[in-house]
Amino acid sequence: MPLLGLACLAALCLVCFGDAMFRGGQFAYRDAGHFYYPLNKVVQDEWAAGRVPLWNPWENGGMPLLGQATSAALYPGKLLFVGVPYEWGARIYIIAHVLLAVGAMFALMRHWGVSRAGAALSSLGFGFGVPVLFQYCNIIFLVGAAWMPLGLLAADRLVRLRRRRAVVELAAVLAMQTLGGDPQATYVTGLIAAGYAMAIAGGRRPGGEDRPRRGRRRGLVALAAVAGLSAWIAATIAAGIWLPDLRPEPTQTRPMPVFPWTPYASKAVLVPWAIGAVVLLAAWRKSPRGKARLGALALLIGSAVLAGLLAAAQLLPSVEFNGMTGRASQEGAHEIYAFSVEPYRLAEFFWPNVFGVAFGVESTWLYALPPFGSQKIWIPSLYVGGPVIVLAIAGFGFRGGSPGRGMLAGVALLGVLAGLGTYTSPLWYARFSPELADRLGPHDPAMTGPVRLDGELRDGDGSVYWLLAAGLPGFGAFRYPAKFLTFAAVGIAGLAGFGWDRLVAGRRRPVVATAATILALTVAVGVAFAANADRFVSWVASSPMAEQGGTFGPIQPEGARDEASRALGHASVMMAAMLVLAAMAPRRPRLASALVLVALTADLAVANGRFVMTVPQELLDENATPRVLEVIAQAEEEEPADGPYRIHRMPVWSPPGWMLSGDPGRVQELVRWERGTLQPKYGLLSGVEYTHTEGTAELYDIMFFFAPFQRRLRAEAARLLNATPGQEIVVFPRRGFDLWNTRYFVVPLVSGDWNNEFRSYASFLPDTSPIDPDPDALAAMSDEEKRRLYLEEDVQVLRNEAAFPRAWVVHKVRALDPIEGLDRDARAARNIELLHPGPGDLFWDDPSLPVYDLRQIAWVEPDDPTVLNGYVPGGPPSAEERVEVVSHEPTRVVLRATLNRPGVVVLADVYYPGWRLTIDGEPAPIIRTNRMMRGAAVKAGTHELVYTYEPDSFRIGCLGSAAGLALAVGLLGWSALRPRIGGAGPEGG
Repeated sequence: MPLLGLACLAALCLVCFGDAMFRGGQFAYRDAGHFYYPLNKVVQDEWAAGRVPLWNPWENGGMPLLGQATSAALYPGKLLFVGVPYEWGARIYIIAHVLLAVGAMFALMRHWGVSRAGAALSSLGFGFGVPVLFQYCNIIFLVGAAWMPLGLLAADRLVRLRRRRAVVELAAVLAMQTLGGDPQATYVTGLIAAGYAMAIAGGRRPGGEDRPRRGRRRGLVALAAVAGLSAWIAATIAAGIWLPDLRPEPTQTRPMPVFPWTPYASKAVLVPWAIGAVVLLAAWRKSPRGKARLGALALLIGSAVLAGLLAAAQLLPSVEFNGMTGRASQEGAHEIYAFSVEPYRLAEFFWPNVFGVAFGVESTWLYALPPFGSQKIWIPSLYVGGPVIVLAIAGFGFRGGSPGRGMLAGVALLGVLAGLGTYTSPLWYARFSPELADRLGPHDPAMTGPVRLDGELRDGDGSVYWLLAAGLPGFGAFRYPAKFLTFAAVGIAGLAGFGWDRLVAGRRRPVVATAATILALTVAVGVAFAANADRFVSWVASSPMAEQGGTFGPIQPEGARDEASRALGHASVMMAAMLVLAAMAPRRPRLASALVLVALTADLAVANGRFVMTVPQELLDENATPRVLEVIAQAEEEEPADGPYRIHRMPVWSPPGWMLSGDPGRVQELVRWERGTLQPKYGLLSGVEYTHTEGTAELYDIMFFFAPFQRRLRAEAARLLNATPGQEIVVFPRRGFDLWNTRYFVVPLVSGDWNNEFRSYASFLPDTSPIDPDPDALAAMSDEEKRRLYLEEDVQVLRNEAAFPRAWVVHKVRALDPIEGLDRDARAARNIELLHPGPGDLFWDDPSLPVYDLRQIAWVEPDDPTVLNGYVPGGPPSAEERVEVVSHEPTRVVLRATLNRPGVVVLADVYYPGWRLTIDGEPAPIIRTNRMMRGAAVKAGTHELVYTYEPDSFRIGCLGSAAGLALAVGLLGWSALRPRIGGAGPEGG
């Protein structure tokens, strides 16, 4: 059996990763390509250069690198990159974590006494089920999932078996998840451990059979559940009717403000938790069971504290950074419902890819179902294997057998309900009623932000995920409900192992009933589907989304039909196989075990292998210069910049020709085009400095320089855009991009929609020179050539003639008090004045606002205003005054400034804690300038300014990590002498 299990694992690895391992492929679909591949390359390059990867100067004027959780800069798993070429490290890193997921799940199930066959079923279903396997596209989530089974194992050893060394084991897992970039997985693992401790402490064991079930108690529990559910539905609908009236009136700076109490909600939620803790502490101290629960919680808290210490070197910089991002702003509005899983998609657990596939060739019919085009697909399928889902349903339960069964049942249930996100809210269902929709408002429009523009509650308010986000301290900072399906996969796969052992032990009825029911339903649906296949094709073709198309072309109705047919056929075969295995397992367990592993392997290979996509490695080779960079390099040879510069590439658009036709090779085409046009973060591979990119979090203040807004076109602007006067368009604050040293704009060739923030580059047109395509060459093209260029390339490069240098001198300042906190209103007026371009601007000219020449004056917010005494005599800078950027490394910037008289040297790099400044070797204060830039008061003459990044958060974090390591070693030594908590000496086991 062990050899067969390894052979099955090898076969799945070959199917899923064969291109990457043997045929020169690289993981590059979605975030795996344009986000993690370049980001991890930056981290590894910093280590190779002998620097700790502390700072990222290539994005957003500079931002922390170690402080971004996604960088996972100190994660020990990054040692996989050592000693191998980077491209191989990128492959090994992903494959190794899938194997870790498989091995960790196998260890967890064996720990709970599951047979080798059952553990192998669980591990293969977990590691190669789509919810985990597809996270190769989002590597930090794969890391978090891979470690979770070991976290549950350590929690059981700590809470139930009372093993002292398990304190360190659980802390190590939590630290690994945190360092690996997935603090949400850390949070959820801790949450599961706490729930398990509450259930098992004091003699109540989930899954234990120490107490007989009583029908009366079950009836009371069911009655209470129905009453509670009814009350919650009524309360949610009532809130949907009355709460919108309590929103403040919109203003110019707050188009649709959140509720008045929102800024305080995250802090207020701590109050009931504190009160509850005090009450429980007082109550539990009086009973043995309560004391046991307190003891279990104390152990978990101790493990969590140790984990925090172990991860402190990365955790503290991350906390510091996140505390200054939009997620921590006092607005409190944060999109939490994106990528909710529609309820009907639960059918994908039984019928693999029944809704089609949404990449390569668009064969999905998902968009023909409600909410009609608003679906955002995080994982393309939920399939974990036919045998796994049947055995999991048969093995589901909270009592009987191992205590792990009850834990996994709870994990599976919570994961599925939370993963549905929006769609467990009563509001979403109530709004299908026209009468209720008149009171509650319609369903959320597509592309709805954290707050609806009409002020109504979101569809997801009142859902299970909303309860988690609103009721658990700090949980609202996370996002993506669909990620909970990754956690649910742990429970589902684990239950399958228990289900197999129960089947082998002779409990066939649950398996037979489940498989027979699914088979009967599948056959019935299949027959009906076959009889109405033509109608199905016509229905898909007539859906609102059928003709719109996307990155992978228009929806192919015939392809959708074929995918659904294959799904039903596939499921029929697997359910029939499970009926045969159910009959065989009690009589011939060894043969049945071998057959079920082979069947699951074939099942997962056929259904899920297609979701692992690679592209040829040469598309990502750093020695291959992207086409846009070649164009810019040629422009720089003809007219070189005076110092370093930044490039702004509009973040999200694709050639319109892709919407017209599908192509099985579109993934390669996508990567080639995105790399060639510098889609963020691909440019990091070539040393590009981006003006503005969007990731998981950005500094709250920096966003004000680049956030779009809407304006009505005046006649002159309308003529420039060949648009209608009075038309509303999206405008970006051009002055913000000029200030931040943006020398080139990379934008679509033709907008097509000036009200689309992803294609409206109107404000980038004035004061720019077209670099590519060459205007003369473009004019000489035929209409057919122009059409091809637009449909297939759709990119142009503009040189910004109004760009500021990287650093400059001013002799006049506008001194303002520093802003405390992260409130929008405190910043709005300052930023509007700072960015208002004044008369002559085609898109934003407000006569009521003053106009400032920021080449002569700077906004400053000094902590000590006296530092500017004698340094700001006023007047414009002279032609002889200049600032040269001598060196610009990630954690060290050297300037040589020549001033005829005292002044302020402005550096268009981000102002951030941890930066130090010396002028001619002497320490000097850094002044917050122009809201987010670094300024320095400099005397007349020529001086050397040296900025170095030496964050206290990293230094203190290193001390914390060192203390954590010492404490962990001490606890391990102690546990060798006294293994059990409360034990008297060494024990086995």
